[in-house]
Amino acid sequence: MNVLVKGKNVKVTPAMRTYAEQKIGHLAHYFERVLDASVSMSIERNWQVVDASIAVPGETFSAADRSQDMYASVDAVADKLTAQITKFKERRTKRGHQSIRDGAPPAAEDQEPPTSPVGRITRRKHFGVRPMAPEDAAQEMKDLGHDFFIFVNAESEQIAVLYRRRDGSLGQIDPYLE
Repeated sequence: MNVLVKGKNVKVTPAMRTYAEQKIGHLAHYFERVLDASVSMSIERNWQVVDASIAVPGETFSAADRSQDMYASVDAVADKLTAQITKFKERRTKRGHQSIRDGAPPAAEDQEPPTSPVGRITRRKHFGVRPMAPEDAAQEMKDLGHDFFIFVNAESEQIAVLYRRRDGSLGQIDPYLE
């Protein structure tokens, strides 16, 4: 699993990058498939702040911590993520769901995708969505480090797309059938 490690107001040294990749990357053994894993390191008012998120089919886990030491913050975030994942797995097995390691069936990426008149589709992703407020979707998009996010709007119960505009603000698309 690749872990995206980025720094804000701090230069991420190779040692810090390796440490974060090992601590957060170790959590991948809980899952069959990890969609995205990212770690953001920053310094805010003499605090060493670490935010991390792991996205798997149907769920996203995120945690943050701040301390006087960047390595201690990474450790605390890894512990928080482990606790979240363990709790999630326990809830799933109590409810009689399939194992989280089984997850959603993997997409058949080795199949030749159909060609379209405009161009070839080279990759296709399948993922679950859950109802959430647009503000929560914006936070999720920020945590994942993406420029767009597809979600079910909890108010309208319709699919919506949140995207980052060129000027840095956010836009929302609410599609409808014509």
